[in-house]
Amino acid sequence: MSETARNYGQEVDVTLSGDSLQGWKEWLATQEKHEWLLTWAMSANKAAVTITLPLWMVARLISLPLSLLSLLTAGLLFWPFHWLLIRPGTFLVLLTSDMWAAMPVLRPLLLVLGPFLAVIGMVVVSLIPDGNPDHQGARLILCELWPLSRRRLEWIAEHGIGR
Repeated sequence: MSETARNYGQEVDVTLSGDSLQGWKEWLATQEKHEWLLTWAMSANKAAVTITLPLWMVARLISLPLSLLSLLTAGLLFWPFHWLLIRPGTFLVLLTSDMWAAMPVLRPLLLVLGPFLAVIGMVVVSLIPDGNPDHQGARLILCELWPLSRRRLEWIAEHGIGR
């Protein structure tokens, strides 16, 4: 993913680097102290991502020849997969992230379900070629950051320039 992206004419740091990374870490430290099960959820998601790393890396390798096929068909071959798998998967990751923040009573269930959805999303996103690698990278980051996916998007929108 490119280091910066344009958002309403404003430079946005999407890579968690520089000042944005420092501000994010400070905000995250306060959230971990006050938010029930957040540390567990982040650890569970990190463990799930680490355990399934070979799986989604193989998916990434398989996607290389599929990318050539996608180029030959101008992306039309994989368009249905984006609408049927990628977008709903990303939506579920963001939805469970929202539910984590809004409904603390569901956190024990989400602690199991969220990392599972995140790694499934990472595998599917890695497998299906995307015409825009920035979109694919952003989806992978959102999955990797679960249960903070939605809040990271809000962080980007709120803080703008991250350098």
